Amino acid sequence: MTNDEFDRIQTNTKQLISVNTFLSTSRNCHVALAMSSSEGLVDSDFISVIFEIRIDSTVDLTSTPPFADINRISYMSDEDEILLSMGTILEVISVEKMDSKIGHISLRLCHNDHPDLRQMRTYLSNEIKELGTNETAYIDYLGLMLSFMGENKQAEQMWNLVASYQDQVDNPIRPYSIYLARFNRQYFESETTRPIFENERHEMHTLLDNAFNHPAVSDPFKSVGQAVCNHFISSSKNSMLSNEKLESNMDIFSATVNALVPSTHPSMVDLYMVRAEMHTKQNRYAEALECYEHAFDICQKTLDITHPYHTYILANMASIYMKIDDDTHAKQIIQRFQIHQSTSPIIAMHALRVSTRFFMKQKDWQAVIVCQQEIIQRCEKTPNSHDISCAYMVIGDAFYQMKEFDNALDYLHMALNLQLQHQSKDNFLTQKIEEVIAKVNYARRSLH
Repeated sequence: MTNDEFDRIQTNTKQLISVNTFLSTSRNCHVALAMSSSEGLVDSDFISVIFEIRIDSTVDLTSTPPFADINRISYMSDEDEILLSMGTILEVISVEKMDSKIGHISLRLCHNDHPDLRQMRTYLSNEIKELGTNETAYIDYLGLMLSFMGENKQAEQMWNLVASYQDQVDNPIRPYSIYLARFNRQYFESETTRPIFENERHEMHTLLDNAFNHPAVSDPFKSVGQAVCNHFISSSKNSMLSNEKLESNMDIFSATVNALVPSTHPSMVDLYMVRAEMHTKQNRYAEALECYEHAFDICQKTLDITHPYHTYILANMASIYMKIDDDTHAKQIIQRFQIHQSTSPIIAMHALRVSTRFFMKQKDWQAVIVCQQEIIQRCEKTPNSHDISCAYMVIGDAFYQMKEFDNALDYLHMALNLQLQHQSKDNFLTQKIEEVIAKVNYARRSLH
């Protein structure tokens, strides 16, 4: 892989990787070393990589995509081969260079109850419910998912397929999305990005004129803003994209959306938030905060106070202030949180967790308990045993810090019982709960 790819993975440990084909592996490290030999590697922009995959065979493997030892039927019988199937999800544990030409990436096989996978399933389930029974809407959404994955050619094919339905006019802005997918694909294949964009500008304007004049489009500016932001998100997810190229890409499309959309239009909030999130990933916190402030200013002027964007932006700003140890500003931001009953569950949980981290840092254990109790109340409406177990554990630890050991044990045992009751495969959380229980028992015995 390229050095840029390796560096991007190195800065994104604990992230997930999806395998979209069958993956041949070996239990013999000597075979892996031989396969990854860098002797023939002459291009300094590339690096050979050994992937080490850890599989915990003591847990229920029915919750993972299948894999098999095919050594006895493999043509290469001396390779001790394990075949992983399509759809396998791996978590990046560590990334390091063994020398200047060989890297080592340690991965762990994920089970279906991994918190990130569970959150993704919840999100997709909610999205699918909104699609209803509209067949073309599913194809359209598949195009969007492929675009997010950086698979722009396939996204373009999906959107072209939807567009071929002559009687389907549910999304007149789709031609613009098709244009963006095509441009994005060309962008990755060519270094002469700007000339391509300039040459096709007239086509984009034609597509936009058709969309703007369509009777089904009540707010074309919002549709354009969302289409452009989807493109940015797709670009940011692409591991092949360097920071410099991503910045160039963002500048081009920022100029486009600025030319098409009024500067105070609500769709500009999406644009600023995407830029802020990218700056955050690059540890450019001052630029990120500036973008969030622009986004929040537009929110205040154009969106209802109950709109979830208000809370989401403030939570991200508070998180950044904590990263740079500016607790004064973090506290001021958190005091402005307004988590309404109508707030999206994901955004509400995000804000409550940010608040919890802040109060834990300040050792305000009573405030920690209040935040976690609200998380429990919200989880009870849409049962999520993992999040409730985590909340019970955090409350138990807060009571431990306050030396209220009996209350601490009550909540910790509720957390542990919930894990056992739902036969959770999250061994890490169960082990963590047991460690805190042992810590509390030791502290309580020390008092007598």
